[in-house]
Amino acid sequence: MVVVQTWLGALNLTAVVIIMGVALAIWPTWVRLFWRREPLDILPTSEIQSDLHHPMPHLNGRNGANTSDLEERIKELKMLGQFSEALNFTINFDALLWLIYTNCQGVLNGRDFFIYLPDPRTDRLFPAFWMENGQRLPRKEGAAHPVTDMRVEQVIEIGQVYQYQDEYGRYWVIAPMSAGADTVGALQATHAQTGVPFTADQQELFNQLATRTATAAERWQTNQKLEIRAQQLQTLNDVIHSINSQTEIQPLLNLILDKAIELLEVEAGSFMLRDENTGELEFVVVQGPASQNLLGTRLPPGKGVAGQAALTGKPVLVNNVESSKQWFSDVDASTAFHTRSILTVPLLYQRAVLGVLQVVNRRNGAPFVQSDMVLLTAFAGEAAVTLENTRLLQQTDEELQRRVRELTLLQDLDRDLNQTLNLRASLELALGWMMRLFDATAGSIVIFDNDDRLLAIERQGYDMMGDATMFSFGTREEFPGLLGEVSRNGEPHVTGNVQEVAEYHAGSSTTLAQMTIPIIHEKRTIGAASIESDQPNKYGGDDLEAAVRFISHTTVAIANALLYADVQAANNAKSEFVSLVSHELKTPLTAIRGYTDLMLTGLTGAISSQQREYMGTIVNNVTRMMDLIQDLTDISRLDTRQLSVKLEPIPFAHVVSETIASIQSVADHKQIHIHLNMPPDLPLVLGDHSRLVQVLTNLLGNACKYSPPNTNVWVSIRREFDAGNRPLVWCVVKDSGYGISADDQAKLFTKFFRSADPNVRLASGTGLGLFITKGLVELHGGELTFESELGHGTSFSFSLLEAATSEAAALMAKKR
Repeated sequence: MVVVQTWLGALNLTAVVIIMGVALAIWPTWVRLFWRREPLDILPTSEIQSDLHHPMPHLNGRNGANTSDLEERIKELKMLGQFSEALNFTINFDALLWLIYTNCQGVLNGRDFFIYLPDPRTDRLFPAFWMENGQRLPRKEGAAHPVTDMRVEQVIEIGQVYQYQDEYGRYWVIAPMSAGADTVGALQATHAQTGVPFTADQQELFNQLATRTATAAERWQTNQKLEIRAQQLQTLNDVIHSINSQTEIQPLLNLILDKAIELLEVEAGSFMLRDENTGELEFVVVQGPASQNLLGTRLPPGKGVAGQAALTGKPVLVNNVESSKQWFSDVDASTAFHTRSILTVPLLYQRAVLGVLQVVNRRNGAPFVQSDMVLLTAFAGEAAVTLENTRLLQQTDEELQRRVRELTLLQDLDRDLNQTLNLRASLELALGWMMRLFDATAGSIVIFDNDDRLLAIERQGYDMMGDATMFSFGTREEFPGLLGEVSRNGEPHVTGNVQEVAEYHAGSSTTLAQMTIPIIHEKRTIGAASIESDQPNKYGGDDLEAAVRFISHTTVAIANALLYADVQAANNAKSEFVSLVSHELKTPLTAIRGYTDLMLTGLTGAISSQQREYMGTIVNNVTRMMDLIQDLTDISRLDTRQLSVKLEPIPFAHVVSETIASIQSVADHKQIHIHLNMPPDLPLVLGDHSRLVQVLTNLLGNACKYSPPNTNVWVSIRREFDAGNRPLVWCVVKDSGYGISADDQAKLFTKFFRSADPNVRLASGTGLGLFITKGLVELHGGELTFESELGHGTSFSFSLLEAATSEAAALMAKKR
């Protein structure tokens, strides 16, 4: 018989598992569509499976349970699973409350139903949902109606379901909302019928619903607390921002106290400062009822809550002052103000107590909590910093004046340094200003290169009696004295008597005091500077800090000068390389061109038409190579400002006619018609004939190259005066070609730039011509402009000075 019963029990348990699996598998999709929010961290299926391993009241002791009991249990488990699923997807708080009520009502069919939750601000329990006799009463809900029923608090404390009968004979049941080890609220309901208690099954199912509700309630409470703390932190941030924009202590302290009262929602608050001589606390800022009566009031040392906070340097929270031995009631007696709860935090600055900040009585009567103490401590920290800064203001006035003088000198130094990129000039300026700033009699700056070799040195004020050899060492490692030592270790050094320093190496026989400062750029010590005086103990720690600031300020200019020197060296090397390569390439190319031309003339014998075609290809490619070499040479000279033009009065008409003649064959090949519009009485212009031919050849060649066949190109010459009333000759080259896009126009004069337009890519080119053309025009004192629209052609214009002007004469003299 025992074996049969055991087998039946196992069968029932197996049936539950199988049926539950089927029930979950066919769970209606409309429920999932209805609840469309992110799920909580609840696993209904696992919970249901967990329930299967725990005996239920209506199955306990019933190994032979009938089919109806099993079906009822399955319905309950399914309902719990659906309820958990719904909780997972419900975000709206009020909808969540209705969901809890509806499911609990389906289990209990009660008359009244209440949901109790803790207030996120005060942790006091309040009714979040109040259903009385089937009607919801919002007026009885909210934190303004704290729960006073001790039975509810007891259920939350012990975490167990509790049923009792009231004086009218109606039964009540209270279930805790337990989330793990914590209880986050409670559910309470009454039976619909008087004198009828809830069954054990109803109580257990009610408890199951409360347990599943706990996680959703905990989520709501967490979100509420996060929102509250975010608001508090924002207010704190606003206070800090306001503090940074204020300069007087009293408005700042008032602002901090106002924000503390607003943030913690209290009736009163005060700042008390500690008298350093007597240890008494004096009310210096007070807000709230009877505040004027408290101003100036003094508390004896260590007396009351405020005295304890000042004595220990720790916050004190008292929610029932009448039961506290620390409470100093004389303050209330003198102001007729009744204090219920008080939160006091010390104003600490570098472990010293400057005073205390105190807030009194929450407006809603709630007690203070630990998070309030943390927040008020942050307020007190800002108040302490503000107070101490104000106290130090007078002490810093003299230092501020000295800094103003220092900054004025630095500004003048910046102005001078910005006028040069020469390394030696920069060092001379920096050392001269530094000696004036610190009233020095001698000084020096040494700079080392990336290989630690001595690159540059600047000395001022040294006499003939010093050791001149100290500046003749070639490497950082060899360099003697404090300059060498500091350049190696990177640490500033000051001494009032150089004779007491073993590393000192005399540069001047009169030096007694010396500051030595490393010159550091991008974490690398590139040199060192010394400031010397013939007065003992001339410099101290403040002077050394000022010298470090000065050197840091000038380091950028020195580094820029070094970079400029590197760039110049690189440009010179590039120019030399291009010049060498150009020379080496031109020699064989010239020979190739010469022999090819000789063969084309037939002097070496008759050649076939195919050979002539091949020779023509060689000539064309040699010409392109020669042009490319010339362009690279010109660019190199432009970059290093070594490209020169021979300016003299020339007839521009000769430039135009020579250029058109050289381009005509290219135009004829594409059936492009070149139209010339030039006045007959064109004056002489100031220019270099060959360079202007190069400019116009480039512009006219581009016009033909980037225009489709059977189009027109116009060359127009005109005279006009510029804004300065200078007579100019303008040359305009206009085509009917492909045009230039807006994006390409911004990069048109960039070296090696070529448009991605397929029409442009069909023609050969290097992207150097316009860059060189612009440079050549500017060397002539002119301007190169253009107008273009994609698909509608391009117009390039450049100007030249007329030769018979004073400006032309001045430019010609300058070029010579």
